[in-house]
Amino acid sequence: MKGWYKMRNSCEQALGNGLDYLLADALCIDKSSKSELSESINSMSICCRASAIRHRDSVGTS
Repeated sequence: MKGWYKMRNSCEQALGNGLDYLLADALCIDKSSKSELSESINSMSICCRASAIRHRDSVGTS
């Protein structure tokens, strides 16, 4: 349920900031594939640049 609480808190924070939308990136990236890793990083960069607010939760990542 930890993931559910993170999502709920993110939604509450977005609403509190007056935002109508929330993008939650919960991808599992295959780091053994250089092409997939590169494509994923590029895609995330584009989304982040267009974001009004950014928050990175790195708990549980390796």
